Amino acid sequence: MPHPQFRVCCERSDGTKYKAACGGCPQAQLITKSVELVGELCGNDEFQPSAPPQRYRLRTYDYRETVTIDPTYYYCRTSSSLTLLSQNMGGRSFIDTFTREYDLMTCDQTTADGPEDQGWTFEEDDPLPECAGTLGPMGNGPLTNQIIGSNTWQTDSPTSRSYSWQRIDEWGGVSQSFTINGQLETVTSPVRQQITARTGSDLLSQMDTITDALDRAVPVSGNSLISSFEERTAATVSFIFTKRTVDYAILLTGLEPGSSYEGEIPIQSGTAVAGVSTMFSDDTPDTFNFTALENFHIEGGTLNSSISDQDFIDNGYSLDPTDYGLTVDDDVIIPAEPLDHNLGMAYRLGMPTVEQSS
Repeated sequence: MPHPQFRVCCERSDGTKYKAACGGCPQAQLITKSVELVGELCGNDEFQPSAPPQRYRLRTYDYRETVTIDPTYYYCRTSSSLTLLSQNMGGRSFIDTFTREYDLMTCDQTTADGPEDQGWTFEEDDPLPECAGTLGPMGNGPLTNQIIGSNTWQTDSPTSRSYSWQRIDEWGGVSQSFTINGQLETVTSPVRQQITARTGSDLLSQMDTITDALDRAVPVSGNSLISSFEERTAATVSFIFTKRTVDYAILLTGLEPGSSYEGEIPIQSGTAVAGVSTMFSDDTPDTFNFTALENFHIEGGTLNSSISDQDFIDNGYSLDPTDYGLTVDDDVIIPAEPLDHNLGMAYRLGMPTVEQSS
């Protein structure tokens, strides 16, 4: 006479009870595979921080200063004439240009002088004018000056600043009188100016993006229960953020072939902001149901193709790859169910439960 099969009493989530085989009540085990990327924006900081602040990989700088001087005037007196002569004066100029660029993939910085970069250059004065008689300076007269603009860099936007300043020094006309052939002769020099002008532009371009930063990041594998894609909000000051993806599977054991089961895995969610701790609250759980074909079932994943079902059973459902002659980097169960990872959100998995369907 066959021996009766021993059964155990199990309880459902609604409080009802059912009998399971002597192997015990069904068990659920969560298996996760996560990949984390830590991105950091690189490049030149903004001249006036945005909200959130950005970085730009290319900076183009151009600053110029020029000094121009009107001619110097002389009188030329001979026994028969009085004339006004001039001498052109050499000006001077300064040009400072450069680009500072960060590589898209390595973030290495390179700075190069622009093609017009030359520092200070000076022009020679013309020789003194020729005079057959007496050559004398006309002098400068009273000095006045006018200033236009601001003698400093002005921030126009987060990516642009400019320099626009001018000083005009002006000397009044001067007259010289001499008696020539018994007549009083007079010459008057024009008003003279010296103009100092400073102009500049400083521009940022090629904004480094979240996608750029993630493309540079080195992936780090793990078994986290939390997916997250941190957003840089208006309150964010950090240039560093994290994106973590999670795939999961559920190993269900202690099953009776032919019986139907149902279960769920709790999920919590919260906002994910760079530099701010996430506060989680309950979200909609992930539910599943299936009919057991054998003593175990994998929900949301697959058994490594190098492992047979029987080997898995014989090894007591071990998740240690070395028990099957695999390397420590191999997965016994390959998770394939993705946990959400929307921008600005984080999701956390709880422990799954399973019970025989009523």
